[in-house]
Amino acid sequence: MVLWANLCYAQDSDLYPDFITIQYAGSIGYKSLGVGYEIKDRARVSAHYGFVPASRGGILHIVTGKYLFTPITIEQSSRFYIQPLNVGAMISYHFGENFYTRWPSDRYPKGYYWWPSALRLHLLLESAVTYQLTDSFFKSVSGYIEFNTNDLYVVSYVLNVRSINFFDIVKSGVGVRLRF
Repeated sequence: MVLWANLCYAQDSDLYPDFITIQYAGSIGYKSLGVGYEIKDRARVSAHYGFVPASRGGILHIVTGKYLFTPITIEQSSRFYIQPLNVGAMISYHFGENFYTRWPSDRYPKGYYWWPSALRLHLLLESAVTYQLTDSFFKSVSGYIEFNTNDLYVVSYVLNVRSINFFDIVKSGVGVRLRF
């Protein structure tokens, strides 16, 4: 009974996330939904599910874990602040029959591809603006823009610096974060 009572009050339990996000693009799906936790107001961890419909190049299902660190917060007023440059990393996993963590040995010689097609490691940069809400279910709303690149893009760029433009390996996404 005590467990049930704790589950009914999100403020009393660490099981409930601190925020939800809705994101468009950014290497984690055409659209994605995420939940996450704040770490001492300086960092965030989150998990996301993203989807790409057939009309946009899919059908793809992507699960992503993110970590972002906030080195600087600029307070504009008591209710409005800017985080000009959050830095972080993420790992994404693509589901589907054409994605592999190990390439099938009956189709590809061992070592033919060095990367797993289902798994990508990313570096992130994010800028966000946040507005503190009053008399609302949510404590704040943040809008953000995120830029990322992944391990495969970076290696391809380094090995082909004369034929790949740097901006071809940078992907962007925009989102909204609602804090409970």
